[in-house]
Amino acid sequence: MISNNKIIYSLDNILSRKPITADIFLNSACNNKCPYCTYARYKERSSTYMTFKDFEHNITILLENGVKGVILTGGGEPTISPDFDKITEYLEKNYIPYGINTNFNVFKAIRPKYLKVSLDGYDRESYQKARGVDRYDTVIANIQNYIEFKKQFGFDTSIGIQTVATKIEDVQKFYETHKGLQVDYFNIRPMESTCGEYYDSNQTLRERLKILEYLQDINEKDKRVCINYKWHEIWTLFDKCYANFSQIAINENSEVMYCCHKPYEIIGKLTDSDIWEKRERFQTNMQMCDVPCRLTAPNNFIQSLQNVPSDAAFI
Repeated sequence: MISNNKIIYSLDNILSRKPITADIFLNSACNNKCPYCTYARYKERSSTYMTFKDFEHNITILLENGVKGVILTGGGEPTISPDFDKITEYLEKNYIPYGINTNFNVFKAIRPKYLKVSLDGYDRESYQKARGVDRYDTVIANIQNYIEFKKQFGFDTSIGIQTVATKIEDVQKFYETHKGLQVDYFNIRPMESTCGEYYDSNQTLRERLKILEYLQDINEKDKRVCINYKWHEIWTLFDKCYANFSQIAINENSEVMYCCHKPYEIIGKLTDSDIWEKRERFQTNMQMCDVPCRLTAPNNFIQSLQNVPSDAAFI
């Protein structure tokens, strides 16, 4: 999630319209089968991955063009990419900030800025229903082992667990089951859907309000529980993606996507000499955007900058 206060710290990128972060898809394969997965909506692709050599080339280009950090995420599970260990070792050795979004079915002794585990369950049955595999116990063990690894070596990786909330009962069970885990945060986020269509019915709207009220209540007792601002932005739509320049998304074939939620919109190769001009000119269909998306707050911020009153007395 990119919030307003984070983007303000990168005013140089805003003024130069250069990306702050890069989402990098290391591969197209996954060891889970989540029914809600953004990438599962689109046609099946052959399993491919980004080699270490290509990654090294790509990260050099990205850093030269203003990128301050990378997120290993994407169309597949990053930890199972064949060159994952080489890539994370390279990032750490060269002090390049990175985060990782993972199902953590495979333990990795890594030191990113953050490690966000998509858990989506509170026992074996609920996890298998949400993620299509029976690996709940494995993930919990991996999280616990990572916490001990972090304590042993004393580094400052922020580790959290995440679930996509649909029912209040599941959210309550998720928190009560895992509150004893020594994680740094709980990220309980709303379902993303095309232009917020998931929340069109009164039933889902009422459920959303119940979940939000519950999150606000437990946040008073446990500050690790994040009240993800997406809960207040379910129907926030824009005429264009004002802040698209602030992120760049690269797939496993080193192709630049319009954004990480639209893997079907390929702008060109990162190595294309005119790729930055292509990005600036590219037009997307906002009616196909997932809402609320991670650029909702930056879009609000950048849009507001374009509406500064001309009256000198506005201060």
